Amino acid sequence: MPFDARAVANYFLDKAAGEGRPLDHLALQKLIYVAHGWHLAITNSPLFTNQIQAWANGPVIPDVYHEFKSYGMQPITGRAMHADPTTGKYKPMQLEDFRASPEELAQAKRILDKTWEQYKDFSSLQLSAMTHAPGTPWSGAVQSGVKQVPIPNEEIKQHYVDLTNQRRAKNG
Repeated sequence: MPFDARAVANYFLDKAAGEGRPLDHLALQKLIYVAHGWHLAITNSPLFTNQIQAWANGPVIPDVYHEFKSYGMQPITGRAMHADPTTGKYKPMQLEDFRASPEELAQAKRILDKTWEQYKDFSSLQLSAMTHAPGTPWSGAVQSGVKQVPIPNEEIKQHYVDLTNQRRAKNG
C-alpha cells in the first residue's frame, strides 16, 4: 500500500529534527525522490502515489512543493497536516495513517532509514546534482522540452535498478 509523499516528508523532517539537522525544501524533495526510487527498485512497488514531475530544479513532487513552498530555502520547521478521521482534528501526517500492512510499513521505514543514513550528509545542491545528472529520469524528461512533465515510475525504478547493478559490479 503506497503512502502519501507528505507523510514521507514528515518522516524525513522528524529524522532531521531528531539529529538537530536543518532540512530545506530542496533537500527534502530530493530525499523523498531518492527514497521512492530505491523503494521501487527494491520492492517493485511505489513508496507513494503522488505524481513526480520534471521541473527546472529537478524532480519535484508537486504536493510536497505546495505544502512547504512558504519556507523557500529556509529550514522547514512545520509538518504536513491532515484531518484525523476519528477526531476531525488536524495532526501531522504519518506513515502509520495509511493502510499498509505491518510488513509494508516496516519495509518502507527500513528503506527510508537507509536513504537517510546514506544521503543526509549531502547538501541540497549535491542532492540536486545527483538527480540532474545525465542519464537520470529527470534529464530524459526535460529533454522533451515540455515543462513539468510527469516522470514515470518505471523510468525511476529502472534508474535505481541500474544503480544497484553498477554498485554490485563495482564491488565485485
